[in-house]
Amino acid sequence: MAKVYTLTNATKKKITCQALTFGYMYDIEQGLIQEDMLSSVKNGTGLDDDAIRGMLSTDVRAIWDIIKRETYPQLFNEDGSEKDFDGDADDVDSKKKH
Repeated sequence: MAKVYTLTNATKKKITCQALTFGYMYDIEQGLIQEDMLSSVKNGTGLDDDAIRGMLSTDVRAIWDIIKRETYPQLFNEDGSEKDFDGDADDVDSKKKH
């Protein structure tokens, strides 16, 4: 499923944000590409470097957040906030140390 984001600049251009593809994620796992915000936004929107560099940083961050929620829905609550896994991880780590 895709979400549409409207830029906050004067153009009010609509950007379609999609989940990252399996191929993209496979390339990251294999070390073929290094994941960063620019490459994730490029892959999730189909925009090129120049189009993304011309955007406001707040728009790029908002688009990146949408792509993360679309790609990894299991990591977010229904209200869009990130789930807190820190408490569980600390408990497991502390049990392993004893």
